[in-house]
Amino acid sequence: MPQNFRLAAQWFRKSAEQGNFWAQFGLGLSYKEGIGVPQNNVEAIGWFRKAANQGYEKAQHELGVVAYSLGETIPENYKLAAQWWRKAAEQGEPASQFGLGLLYFSGKGVNENLTESYIWVSLAKAGLSEIDDTPELTQGIDDLIEALLSKMTIAQVERAQDIALVRFNKIKARRAQNHSRY
Repeated sequence: MPQNFRLAAQWFRKSAEQGNFWAQFGLGLSYKEGIGVPQNNVEAIGWFRKAANQGYEKAQHELGVVAYSLGETIPENYKLAAQWWRKAAEQGEPASQFGLGLLYFSGKGVNENLTESYIWVSLAKAGLSEIDDTPELTQGIDDLIEALLSKMTIAQVERAQDIALVRFNKIKARRAQNHSRY
């Protein structure tokens, strides 16, 4: 059976309008990429926001990506990217953990903090080992860890590793608790 993206978008909309966060996210992606509907970033952001406000970490991540991209021309949006990525990162979203680590490394949207950067990037690396995500993301994580190790003392790295382990266990427990949601 041939794929019908327009029909899929119609079904996403029906479910999204009833409050289904997966459908809201799917419709947001459809608008972001122009698949089955005309490409429209405003519509995409609106649907991502609805899903993100229900706690869906993938939608929170997408809002962080949008804010980060806008931050290239409007610096204040790095703060918004950090807010959305933190929400998703605390739920175990590896790409958001990496994005938050980048912000802490560069001091964009947050105060520069190499320890926090190392913590979030370490969590991203651990999360990727569970899902085997994209090689580009893995390479970015490895490059950032290398840059951090060249700037941090052994004591700072050890402290960051201890904190990362505590956060990892909290995230893992929260995910297990919320598993029934998916």
